[in-house]
Amino acid sequence: MQNSTIRWYSINRNLALEDHEPVDVKQAIQIADTYFGRATEKFEAGEDAIAATMFGFSRSPQEFIELCINGTAQISYKFEAPDKNVPWFLKPWKGIFQRQEDLRSRDELIQRIQDFYSYSPDEILQRYKRQK
Repeated sequence: MQNSTIRWYSINRNLALEDHEPVDVKQAIQIADTYFGRATEKFEAGEDAIAATMFGFSRSPQEFIELCINGTAQISYKFEAPDKNVPWFLKPWKGIFQRQEDLRSRDELIQRIQDFYSYSPDEILQRYKRQK
């Protein structure tokens, strides 16, 4: 899987998306560890908390994972990708597949990032569909 085009993004204090240069899986894990290190911090404002804890990795605007470190054992995870198996007439309503879950550890966080780098979005999507 070619992962040199996986970019990372963050949310700034104005709650705007900031797109960053592509990173490899090792750099992605380092970014995640930086955010994970803030898991127990307290923040004065909600905007500061979001900027310090929310980030993600994307191949395109439709293919991404988004993470929010709410605590060391409470990590919000969202995967989104187009579902190529949806008939064309349903695409406006069901064309985007989303999976949201709460992760309970740094290990689960790192595994989701490694999966995003190791597998195509379609492979990840199909695996989630089989788990339902």
